[in-house]
Amino acid sequence: MLLKVSGIMDKQIAEKERRPIFTKIVNKTKVLTTPLLLKESEAFFYEILFNTHHALIVVDVNTKRVVYVNAACEKMYGYTQDQLLGMPITSFFAADEDMVTTYFTKVMRTYPQDYYSKAMHIHKKGNLFAVKVISKIIFINKRRYILTYVADITRQQEKKIQLKKLLYKLSYRAYRDYLTGTYNRHYLFDVYLKRIGKQNIGLLLLDIDEFKQINDCYGHQAGDLVLIEVGYIINSLIYPGDKVIRFGGDEFLIILPDRSREELSLAARTIQKDISSWKFMDRDREIHCTVSFGMATGTLEHSRHVDELIKLADDELYNCKKTNRSSKL
Repeated sequence: MLLKVSGIMDKQIAEKERRPIFTKIVNKTKVLTTPLLLKESEAFFYEILFNTHHALIVVDVNTKRVVYVNAACEKMYGYTQDQLLGMPITSFFAADEDMVTTYFTKVMRTYPQDYYSKAMHIHKKGNLFAVKVISKIIFINKRRYILTYVADITRQQEKKIQLKKLLYKLSYRAYRDYLTGTYNRHYLFDVYLKRIGKQNIGLLLLDIDEFKQINDCYGHQAGDLVLIEVGYIINSLIYPGDKVIRFGGDEFLIILPDRSREELSLAARTIQKDISSWKFMDRDREIHCTVSFGMATGTLEHSRHVDELIKLADDELYNCKKTNRSSKL
């Protein structure tokens, strides 16, 4: 009895009569009909082929063309089963010939185990979608084929992206100052110090001069504006890898890894100059703002060392404030 594997095969008749099942093998030039005796070792794959709701594809290793697809492939790729039969897999794999060859090689090296991978496939309309692929080499009449199980994981990927975005938002809220967008103390002590380890760092502790007077004269909304723009100015002047942390009400801690005291002094003067010349505008009112600095350098030998460096910078800042002038650095 002849059964054509381009649609639904009559499993019950095949199992009852135990006759050879014939499958369509399509290559580039012609269609061959080759008998396949269903063996016990193939029963597992047989069940998958005809009962799964996911796409199943059988590809000839030599021609890299499709010799079998199940009905689920029509929905996944937009082609009919007849259109898919004989099609090179590069038509719906988002991969060139070299990538397909690499994929085949990996599947064959993994034999007799399954080869798991993720990839991008192409719908007939041209849109890409993410898939999970489980592939395995099978032998039929001493000829090699790849049996491939394909599951669309687009929704799964979208959920992962949404989760990453949510985690980013939560992390941002946890480690960023809500007003200025700079880092906060939690980031400094919970994340950053664990990353840098034993490293030479420079600290600049910045304080906005007469900030209380700004709040009293112009209002707290104007004070918030000054804080936001000071944070922006500092971030625009530092290098990647440097960190700005809102350390207190009107204090910013600037961490500059691997800097000498001379380099810290230069950075502080640059920031002072830019802030003092910046036009802080609250509606039509211009607010003049200056800042003072304290600084410290050292190597973080232990977790408490950063507290000691901050204390040194704070003492220097206090002395600067006490003399009622900006730091001469």
